[in-house]
Amino acid sequence: MPHGADGFNDAVALAGYTVIVTAEDGYSKSLPSALVARNNGLIVANTLNGTPLNESFPLRLVGPALPEASYGVGNLVKIELTDFCKPEGSLPLTIVKYANDGVTEISNVTFTWDWMADNLPVYGDGETEYKFEGLCFPPNDPWDMAETYPGGFKISEAIKGTSIRELCDLAGGMDPRNRDQIYCNRWLDEQTLV
Repeated sequence: MPHGADGFNDAVALAGYTVIVTAEDGYSKSLPSALVARNNGLIVANTLNGTPLNESFPLRLVGPALPEASYGVGNLVKIELTDFCKPEGSLPLTIVKYANDGVTEISNVTFTWDWMADNLPVYGDGETEYKFEGLCFPPNDPWDMAETYPGGFKISEAIKGTSIRELCDLAGGMDPRNRDQIYCNRWLDEQTLV
């Protein structure tokens, strides 16, 4: 399970779920995921002005984003995520082509993965395993400098998708000297020369 700034799943939060915070005595409050999503105004605190909490030890939900004071649950012992809704529709992908200055937008188009599956070439079936080279970040040696990957391939997975070239063509294509930047809100932030 990913953690940190890129570990939050925006699509699931947008679809909706409930966050229940419960105190040791059973008192609880429910918060919608829309309120919690990427909100730094909700804090699980263990100190106040540098000293440990006394009255609501060990933890208390605080912050300016609380709907009202009664949501400041103290003696916090449990946080539950419940009532998950399935995301509706298809997630969007935005493709932007910039001029040589790197600022001026020449093209900005957005498509859903459903549209792409229906209108672009699809490679793989999501079940057949393909072996290929690429970054895989094993925990003890993230770059696998000794190239010790088993079976002669860094990655062996069942994939289904389309080519970056097809996606770039949707925004007017690329010149061979251009740089393609791919940004993902989960964990990928790589630059690849196309």
